[in-house]
Amino acid sequence: MSSQGENTGHTVLVITDASARVAAELSRRAPSLSVIPIERAPEPSEIIGRLDTADSLVVDPAVSDFETIEIVREHDPLLPILLFTALDPGAFAETAVRAGVTDYVSMTDANAYATLLDHIETTAARYEQESVAQVTTRMQPLAAFTSELHACTDKREAIRMAADAAREILAFDRCSLGIERDGMLYVTQERGDEHGETDVIPNDEGIAGLSYQSGESILIDDVSAYPHTEGGNEVALLSVPIGKHGIFQAVGEDTGVFTTQDREAAVLLCDHLAETLSRIDRERDIARQERFFREVLNSIPDPVYILDDSLRVDTVNDALVATVPYDHDQLIQMSTADIETQLLNKDVSRQFAELLDTGGSLRSEVEVESVDGERIPYQLNTRRIVHGDKPMLLGVARDISDRKAREEELRRQNERLDEFASVVSHDLRTPLNVADGRIRLARQSGELSHLDDAERALDRMEQLIQDALTLARDGRTVESQSPVVLPQLVRTAWNGVGDGDATISVFDEQITVLADEPRLKRSLENVLRNAVEHADQPHIDVRAAIADGSAAISVCDDGPGIPADERDDVLQSGYTTSSDGSGLGLGIVSRIADAHGWTLSLSESDAGGLCVELSELDVVDR
Repeated sequence: MSSQGENTGHTVLVITDASARVAAELSRRAPSLSVIPIERAPEPSEIIGRLDTADSLVVDPAVSDFETIEIVREHDPLLPILLFTALDPGAFAETAVRAGVTDYVSMTDANAYATLLDHIETTAARYEQESVAQVTTRMQPLAAFTSELHACTDKREAIRMAADAAREILAFDRCSLGIERDGMLYVTQERGDEHGETDVIPNDEGIAGLSYQSGESILIDDVSAYPHTEGGNEVALLSVPIGKHGIFQAVGEDTGVFTTQDREAAVLLCDHLAETLSRIDRERDIARQERFFREVLNSIPDPVYILDDSLRVDTVNDALVATVPYDHDQLIQMSTADIETQLLNKDVSRQFAELLDTGGSLRSEVEVESVDGERIPYQLNTRRIVHGDKPMLLGVARDISDRKAREEELRRQNERLDEFASVVSHDLRTPLNVADGRIRLARQSGELSHLDDAERALDRMEQLIQDALTLARDGRTVESQSPVVLPQLVRTAWNGVGDGDATISVFDEQITVLADEPRLKRSLENVLRNAVEHADQPHIDVRAAIADGSAAISVCDDGPGIPADERDDVLQSGYTTSSDGSGLGLGIVSRIADAHGWTLSLSESDAGGLCVELSELDVVDR
């Protein structure tokens, strides 16, 4: 401002023997200047209490001594302090310099008020700039501290960083940070002089307890005069709550050493620390919840999956990872389009997309290729859920191999029942009619030769029934297998079938396979019997070989063979080219092969007859 009274917007404290008159004159000359007169000689604490909003101090040393000025200067090293007095400057110049006086204006000068206003304008503007610079300087370590806190994940480290930052930001003799736990405040970090005070206090006692419970910062110029303390040290105290986490306290050995700027800086520091401690608590809670969720998820034996709103894999459990040919990191963020060729068909992907839009639940079946290359059927039970405001799909995959096996066994059983019913209703009818007719003729004519024909018909019926029962039994899934030496089993089967006119050659290599021995023996008996019954004086050649870890055994004859276009029909139950056959022999062999998971094939032998081969038998190493 100039002597002409331009606007300054500053606030000035005036302490003279005529403070009201001086204030009035300054206000008249500069109407925008806020002038606060103090008429009597004040205590230092009273002046300090008014400095929060003051930009300069005008004082007459005849009213307020230099000791008071020194205390004010210690409280605020930058505040402009102007002497406005009629005293001879020679009498106090040296003392004024030591006390930190900024400038001097004589009341006796003709232009005293104009000069004083110019000094107020100049020094107040400089004070404002220096204050901003001081705040900037103070804020730099606070900004650095705040930046470092963003990456901090440990509460002890955050508190240590706050104590170090406080030492750079604030001027104190000592400070401490206490963390609240179970109703007590535990001092975990200290800086500055040793004080020998207790490191644990209740969170509702003393100034620390008052500040913590109220959530408000407290600045005390003189602790000894404060009602919440027990007399003693005359020190200044700054107490700031760290949210609900604890308390920060700074102590000055002299009264009035902390400013409102100190309090604001301490509050900022503690607010940032409180937010960081809360963030770390939240992150730990989230991590605990995620660990619990992961433990629960992985305790589920069935594969579990969660897809996000773009049908990408969000979450899977260990059971699913163990099921598919991908690891966890590969699965996460894969889309159903990425994995549908291996795990999902296009229909399931489309149904997932529809489910995401419409809601509800979906049950579907897929075949998954395991890590071992085995294709396993799974039932996917998928439901739409909403997480936050986004739809997601939660699903459980259940291995339905046992169910599929039961369904397949039931299907086979039904087939066997149908075949048995066919034998009973159709194939038995002819021999039954023959027996019935021959017995009637015997009764009518007394010719006992008719009974021989009836007996042969009954034998035929017995064979049909036995073959039908064998077909029904041997079509069941094989549940247990044992090592079987093939050449020995072939000779045993031949002993039960062999015909005096037929010859056989059997391989010598001792090949051992896993099989249900009684059923494999019946298969060989049926194949050998088929060769004997369909040729005169046949020669049968039985061979075996091992390839790619599995065995194959072939029975080849030199009989009439079977045309290529009839070979598939021969494997169907009831098909026969002989009037004496049941048509179930090779059908039984086919059922036994299916029950073991073997492959049965028919071809023409080198001699022009029939060659029956069983392959993919598991070999036992010996």
